[in-house]
Amino acid sequence: MRLLLLRHAQTDWNLTQRVQGATDVHLNQTGIKQAHTLANALAHIKLSLVASSDLARAVATADAVHGRQQQPRDAVPRRHDERLREMNFGHLEGHAVAPPDAEHHALYQRTLQAWAS
Repeated sequence: MRLLLLRHAQTDWNLTQRVQGATDVHLNQTGIKQAHTLANALAHIKLSLVASSDLARAVATADAVHGRQQQPRDAVPRRHDERLREMNFGHLEGHAVAPPDAEHHALYQRTLQAWAS
């Protein structure tokens, strides 16, 4: 068995380096194009399941991949699972995590370090 882990395509919050976490942010126009490019690249790979979180950015990316499969759509199960959501960053969500927002950047770094340990 081979497991492919894919990140969702681009959102406006990715561009502005804002924490998305559990906030439901949709793909932007570039992200939609990226999702279709990814779907085309994976079209020849026979998948046995396409699963994603239930957040819009992950759903749109995974739906594009699922829709381009060269086998019948009903042959490839499609699942949405809230347990696959990105972690919730609480009050950091929506804030930029790169300088010049030094306060949120430092808090974000401490949060990631605490999670990793």
